[in-house]
Amino acid sequence: MTDAEALPTLKSTIFIGGLPSTFSNDNLKEQFGKFGETKDAFVSYRGKRHRGFAFVEYSEESSAQAAIKEMSGKEVAEGKPINVQLARERPEKPKKAPKAKKPKAEKAEKPDATPKEDLPLTKSGLFIGGLPKSYTTANLTEDFAKFGELADSFVSYRGKRHRGFGFVEYKEEKSAEKALKEMAGKTVGEEKKEINVQLARQRPEKTKKPKPKKPKAEGAKEAKAEPVPKEDLPLMKTGLFIGGLPKSYTTEQLTKDFESFGELTDSFVSYRGKRHRGFGFAMYKEESSAEKAMKDMAGKTVGDEKKEINVQFAQQRPEKTKKAKAPAKAAAAPAKKEKKEPKPKRVVDENAPLSETMLFVGGLPKTYLNEHLEKDFAKFGKLKDHFVSFRGKHHRGFGFVDYEEKSSADKALKEMAGKIVEGSKEGKPISVTAAREKPAKEEEATKEL
Repeated sequence: MTDAEALPTLKSTIFIGGLPSTFSNDNLKEQFGKFGETKDAFVSYRGKRHRGFAFVEYSEESSAQAAIKEMSGKEVAEGKPINVQLARERPEKPKKAPKAKKPKAEKAEKPDATPKEDLPLTKSGLFIGGLPKSYTTANLTEDFAKFGELADSFVSYRGKRHRGFGFVEYKEEKSAEKALKEMAGKTVGEEKKEINVQLARQRPEKTKKPKPKKPKAEGAKEAKAEPVPKEDLPLMKTGLFIGGLPKSYTTEQLTKDFESFGELTDSFVSYRGKRHRGFGFAMYKEESSAEKAMKDMAGKTVGDEKKEINVQFAQQRPEKTKKAKAPAKAAAAPAKKEKKEPKPKRVVDENAPLSETMLFVGGLPKTYLNEHLEKDFAKFGKLKDHFVSFRGKHHRGFGFVDYEEKSSADKALKEMAGKIVEGSKEGKPISVTAAREKPAKEEEATKEL
């Protein structure tokens, strides 16, 4: 007798084996639902792969016995007889014995992770597997919103890669039950691909690893506070992250595409120096505008390359923790020649307010000088000041323009962001953003021309 045969049987649940790969959840309900009321019924899949068997749980034992008597040995498709019998209880998984290790300092033991299959099922959330690559969040929302009001819905991506599954969460349990019943085994997308729909499992709570505390030496710096994991940061209700942008797509185009959904407080394509990073952000004044933009723009194609973009709510940036100052060191013996202390570098305060009239212009070519800056930016309004930054004779690749009126700065920002200027290499646009105001106590930096 095998270990599996020694396990007790479930009196109202049956196992159906030998199923062809074309046998779906709809076929299962049609063939076995006639024997009595069912609590659960599903064909087993591993990812997208049909595993050739299924389970049906009835409300009464007599229904299970009638199904075994009637269906065992029957041919359901492709001339293949099926095997129907009472299902057995699942065996408990034996825990692996810990490996022998060399004696070390005692460490806190990790709590055993809950096996995925033992996590409780949600009552209002659904997992949708087997999605075709062309199937977007907008398609998912459209197909499942007809069964009830959605609390959330998304197709899962890893970066730009479509992962072939998604999730929907309803505000009411009955909506999820109806969607599960109607959509399981249905075909979606242009590829007419059959999807697998089942109740989603609750996500396990993440346990943080306890770090052993090291004894602090006298005068040592305090340990840094642990950063909040990126996935645990709260989502913004008015800000959107836009990924998968083509290299030719500019801030001007992003603003044009997203301002039709409501008033923007900020919008930009992200650059690292001159390098286009392939993503951007759109910040709205109202939540309803952000929700509408995400619904309409997710999965849309933009730019000359007609590239599909990924739109989702942006995560809030973590607050930066200030470093504790180290205690003052004992005064050293005076050196023969006193060295002059280097001037402290000016650090940009990211929390300083943005100037309404001054713009920062980055990504400038080495041949771009003050006269070029004046020529390109003076046409938008009267300038109070303008300069390209140098350190000695070294061109630093950026400059500033300061207008007398806010409207001039707004117009220049809209028109010049992402433009190619004189001397720029092919495909290397400049970046234009609002400059941050200097702290009140800070002296004005000397312009090195």
